[in-house]
Amino acid sequence: MNIEILPSDWDENNVKINKPDNYSLFKTDLSISGFLMGKSPCGCYAITVNPGADDFADRLFDFITYENLYNRRGLIY
Repeated sequence: MNIEILPSDWDENNVKINKPDNYSLFKTDLSISGFLMGKSPCGCYAITVNPGADDFADRLFDFITYENLYNRRGLIY
């Protein structure tokens, strides 16, 4: 499994990932409703999900499944 849980002090604004096309980022944000998708400041694809959303667990499971299926490195923050 290519999933890494990042430390709570990790900052996507101050990190540059070598070969960002090989990585995806799953992050949480209480200030949004639902989810957002796009490019992270660290260069990789990112999905941001409110952990209080009804579909949070489904989105996390889909993220892990997809990233493993395509042998990409999944980062959870």
